[in-house]
Amino acid sequence: MCNLSWLGHQPSFLYQTLFFLAITTAIIYRYLSRIRKPDQFVQLFLLMTVIKLIAFLGYNVLMVVKDKPGAKYNVLFFLLAYFAYTLFEIVSLYRLIGSKTNN
Repeated sequence: MCNLSWLGHQPSFLYQTLFFLAITTAIIYRYLSRIRKPDQFVQLFLLMTVIKLIAFLGYNVLMVVKDKPGAKYNVLFFLLAYFAYTLFEIVSLYRLIGSKTNN
């Protein structure tokens, strides 16, 4: 198991959170990388962002309900991982868009 002592407590949803974020990021990247028209890209990106935020809210509510004593650590870990995956998503899409405009 990972050592997350800096977090104060081991999140009980550690692996589920990482898996959930990785899958959603991969799905979003897959669909957005296939868009050829800029207008469609922006619309799909905004739609997927709204859907993603609603799904993440539901996931966080589920974590809090399932593990009330560890809710603080689970949500904190989720937010840290979410920001890391979001940074990865932005960098990947930025590189993809940059390579498409240069070709």
